[in-house]
Amino acid sequence: MILIELGSIVINCWNEIPDHFPFTRLDEFIIMPNHVHGIIIIDHNKKIDLSNNVGDENFRPLQHKTNLSNIIKGFKIGVTKWCRDNHYDNFKWQRSFYDRIIRTEIELFNIRKFVRENPLRWDIDNNIDNLDL
Repeated sequence: MILIELGSIVINCWNEIPDHFPFTRLDEFIIMPNHVHGIIIIDHNKKIDLSNNVGDENFRPLQHKTNLSNIIKGFKIGVTKWCRDNHYDNFKWQRSFYDRIIRTEIELFNIRKFVRENPLRWDIDNNIDNLDL
């Protein structure tokens, strides 16, 4: 798929998730014409270097316990803000998101495969709203 400018912004915002939530790692990700798929690995046991945040009144160490909803909310806010600033007035996200806890390596393998192969199933996708990515 050839992305318009907005699609590139979505990728940038996705890639910046670990900058805002350092206990996350990004895995498989793909942009479709009307939705995205991605795997976020959350490790609340990950050691976070707080030394760069000394004196930063905006840093809140409690963000380390942020849940997936807040991560996705931040991602969506970043993209939406860019859209508003750049006159993509018709852009909108669906209200929520679909999530699933991946519990085994086999499940992770299968979901990665699903994400990678999703473009092959585009012709049978019934949801063709919001094709502006």
